[in-house]
Amino acid sequence: MDIKNFSGKKTAVALGMFDGVHTGHRAVFDRTKSFEDICTEAAVFTFDTGSLERKHGRSYRYIIPNRVKLDMIRKSGIKNILCADFSELKEVRAEEFAGKILAGRMNASVVVCGPDFRFGKGAACGVEELRKFGRRYGFEVSIVSPVIRDGEVISSSG
Repeated sequence: MDIKNFSGKKTAVALGMFDGVHTGHRAVFDRTKSFEDICTEAAVFTFDTGSLERKHGRSYRYIIPNRVKLDMIRKSGIKNILCADFSELKEVRAEEFAGKILAGRMNASVVVCGPDFRFGKGAACGVEELRKFGRRYGFEVSIVSPVIRDGEVISSSG
């Protein structure tokens, strides 16, 4: 797994697939960047979209190529990106992800995601578990409400 070591500075980490880098995703990035006053670096944890074959039990087709997604994230103002191969982490339990990746490798002090974020082996955990692990490993969790346009939630999974 190609996980770069962060500089040792505290980070605010945006979590998600970000498979369309749409308005809702940009709201997560904006919230993440808003923590740069207390965390010296904004970062993103995502998966290489080409490494997923299935998502939520269905065949997965990504919206944009991974290189385009990463470029769009960088253009949003976040330069620190951990883009993991899903096959290397799909068996990792949620607590191990929170402890070793978020708190350990990424040195997270704040983690930002949407209300439907799922993580851990089999997407077993959600934001309540993330908050519990955050208390254990020393990071806060900030949930970004869905972005609604014309009465519809902006989503990649719609």
